[in-house]
Amino acid sequence: MKQDEALRKATQGWLTKSGVRLPSNFTFRVMQQIQAEELRHERCRRRKELLVMLVVGVFSLCMMLWLLGAELKAMLLKLMTETQVSVVVLTSLATVFFCLLDTYLSRKFKTRL
Repeated sequence: MKQDEALRKATQGWLTKSGVRLPSNFTFRVMQQIQAEELRHERCRRRKELLVMLVVGVFSLCMMLWLLGAELKAMLLKLMTETQVSVVVLTSLATVFFCLLDTYLSRKFKTRL
């Protein structure tokens, strides 16, 4: 409240002998607010990008299943009979694990390759 009050007084022309008086950390506080606002916009943008990627991914998967349904079913049945099920399951789990690990590390270090 003190900052807002000082800013209000400064903008209303509250003068002292040396002129308008602002708190000594006014610039720092304003920069903090600007950075917080930029961070909020960045998070919002990332959420929108993630949503768009999910929608496009689901749409692409549905189109692929619709267009190649019979061929994919035959291919999967052949794969299951020729290989062991555990290899397919382990590969799928490893893919999911590494995707989650990538997401976690990119958030922790705020970078993405």
